[in-house]
Amino acid sequence: RNQLKNWRTIRNILNKSHTIKCRSNCSLNPVLLHNPINHTEFVTRLYSKPITSWEDSPSWLVTLKDKIADYKTLKNQYDVQLYDTLGEPEVFDWDKIRKVDGKLIVRDSESMGQTDEDPAVVSFLRNLTAPEQRKLTMNKRKFIAIGTGMFCADYRDSPYYFTASSESKLWIDAETTDNATPKIYVQLSRYVPPLFWLPIKASHMTLHRFYQDLIKVETISRNKHMQTYDDFMQQIEISDEKTKITPKEQQGMLMRVINEVNPYEAEREYPHNYSVYLGNFDGLSTLETAFMNSPYIFNTPMCLGTTNIHTKNVARPIARFRTVYSRSIITLEARYDLKNLLAAEYADSSWDVPIFAHIEYPENERFSSPIPQRINKMYETHFPKNVPFDAIASILGYKKHDHLHMAANVVDRKDKKKVAPQSIAYYAALLPKDGPIEQASTKKSYFENIYNVFYSMEDSIYSSSELRTAVAVAAAELKLDDEVQKMHDNESVDSVKIVMSKLLK
Repeated sequence: RNQLKNWRTIRNILNKSHTIKCRSNCSLNPVLLHNPINHTEFVTRLYSKPITSWEDSPSWLVTLKDKIADYKTLKNQYDVQLYDTLGEPEVFDWDKIRKVDGKLIVRDSESMGQTDEDPAVVSFLRNLTAPEQRKLTMNKRKFIAIGTGMFCADYRDSPYYFTASSESKLWIDAETTDNATPKIYVQLSRYVPPLFWLPIKASHMTLHRFYQDLIKVETISRNKHMQTYDDFMQQIEISDEKTKITPKEQQGMLMRVINEVNPYEAEREYPHNYSVYLGNFDGLSTLETAFMNSPYIFNTPMCLGTTNIHTKNVARPIARFRTVYSRSIITLEARYDLKNLLAAEYADSSWDVPIFAHIEYPENERFSSPIPQRINKMYETHFPKNVPFDAIASILGYKKHDHLHMAANVVDRKDKKKVAPQSIAYYAALLPKDGPIEQASTKKSYFENIYNVFYSMEDSIYSSSELRTAVAVAAAELKLDDEVQKMHDNESVDSVKIVMSKLLK
């Protein structure tokens, strides 16, 4: 009886609003009559008004606008301005982001034709499936733009010397109400999808602190490296007076300087480090090209492993890049030594090279939480909660296997027969370089887990020699030379003994 009474109330409201003029025209699903929960949801939708103007906005948003108008520092120092009128709710559309003002901006060197697609977006989306692209839009959730904020660096800028040209934008959820937690989302550039928008408290002081932190990160990075960059620019200006160097020649000079920097002597800049296995590739140059076209990484590299004089003809060449917003450092490491030492029976091509990414990042949760938690839930990854969003976005389209993922697929895997020898070595290579793992006893326990499970397995689908080789490589990765020596002394197969001898050199 109560359900029927509720239904009549709703029907009367609809009739009065001329949505339904008579019973025969009613298009509502009859199941509503049998589900009281649906009544509540329906009435909520019936009375909720879409936000189309400041008058329709929640009271906390109107208060925020007034506070920002009064707080001149936000406008003068951080360029925060709220729109006079609010637009329609929008869905982040990758097709729109691909294009830049309808201009032809990319030349295809193979066909010599032109396209109006942004290379950064094309590069980022290339390795993402359609469902993954949809996830980045938060399943096409609608947002309303309420204003703009400080201009940030663009991926095409120099990491240390630039004029900010990428305008940040402020959004609110289109479904927000007076009862919702006051929250705004900061989009640092047009390339950042909603999943990577940074949620902050809807307060003028919170906005002040957010942009203050952003400037602080930029300033610290600039101050540390500006002198080196200025010295180089001064050389170009002196030469320019005599020879009038073209921009292309100037870029060539910059790359020559970069190619002479020894990346193995670089000082550590940040306290945190996190490593992941990205997959097997035909070479380091494949990822170098992709990273230089990423919208989250400065396309002026810190080092290119394929051209640097210190990384040529080495077993573990590296390339180094700096992310745009958090200034984190991503080091790509190609492990040709692992490729040559280990067995070739693996899911990836035996000719390809395993490449690892080592992320060095600052202590600043302003540019991370809650994004790592979201990514971990969606992709079953294990990013620490303080990893900046731009570092995560930079490697999103690749495998993101850290030591925890490898442990689950190696040591903790129920069917040990399906564990590939390479995975045993990758597990050791990915163990954290900071903290307890550096203690000898802890490293020994990690090694014993691998040794006890795989070294003497006789029923494996792989030969025992392959497994012994992988375990020896893992011991070498953990710098347990004494263990490698013991295995070498007890080894009877010549091919395995030769590998162990190489590890001891």
